Amino acid sequence: MIAFRRNAITILTPSESISDQWTAVEFVTRGKKVVAAVIVSETADKVVVQPVGAPPVTLAVKDIQSRAAAKVSPMPEGLLNTLTMQEISDLFAFLERAPGS
Repeated sequence: MIAFRRNAITILTPSESISDQWTAVEFVTRGKKVVAAVIVSETADKVVVQPVGAPPVTLAVKDIQSRAAAKVSPMPEGLLNTLTMQEISDLFAFLERAPGS
């Protein structure tokens, strides 16, 4: 029941509690470009990030003006809105299964 509740809250209100694994970072470049994405890799010279639904972006560290954890989850709100009750039931049954089962 705990897993069901956690999954339901995560899907219904994705920005309420964002896992560290999925926390997006908002970068502002010196050219005022804003990039919100999950960090893929980082070195002293560059940061490679993965925006939702877009190809990876490489940012030069020298071009980054600021960076901060995003307050909004990369998972969009309303994911269940287009599903039937049966599809929602199937989704939660799948999420509650043990990995590999």
